[in-house]
Amino acid sequence: MPRASRRGVHADILVIEPGDSGNIKVDQVREAIDRIAPTGRSKDAAASSIIDEADALMPEAQNALLKTLEEPPPASVFVLITSRPDVLLPTVRSRCQRLRFGPLTPGEVRRRARSAITRSSPRTRMLPPRAADGSVGRALAGSAEDANDARDAAARLLQSAATSIDPRRRLDGAKALRGERAAIATTSRAGSSPCRR
Repeated sequence: MPRASRRGVHADILVIEPGDSGNIKVDQVREAIDRIAPTGRSKDAAASSIIDEADALMPEAQNALLKTLEEPPPASVFVLITSRPDVLLPTVRSRCQRLRFGPLTPGEVRRRARSAITRSSPRTRMLPPRAADGSVGRALAGSAEDANDARDAAARLLQSAATSIDPRRRLDGAKALRGERAAIATTSRAGSSPCRR
């Protein structure tokens, strides 16, 4: 993706993201559809639309997209990015071509994270690439201390569950470990699923 579109200023790409409510509402989708005019593209019309965090689309917003996804304007592309494609309505998913992106190698995470740090700020702390689980976002959101703390907490929970003979206590330990993992993973998405026609 061109740098300009990553910053949200590319003239031919309209980026839609969740608003303050954490949702993408029907008005945002209708505005995108209007900007990608089916006939006689206007001077300020976008050629394509990227819907980031598409799982935040409200059901009404998803329904508003259906006809456009089925019959997109000529030379236009809609890309829906989500780490949770199953949250989308089946009717939306059926009109999309799914592309999966796997985790990056530790070397790629290191290179991209360093590049992002150089471009955005002088910040030097980041999660070690091997601990970032293939995610640049996760690497940038954490630090070695965070990774060590999380690892130590997980080890304590596992030790507690392993030494207990009470099944209920083992189950509570497993639930706590799951909650710990979820908290660590919230900083980035594991993959993307573009919707393209």
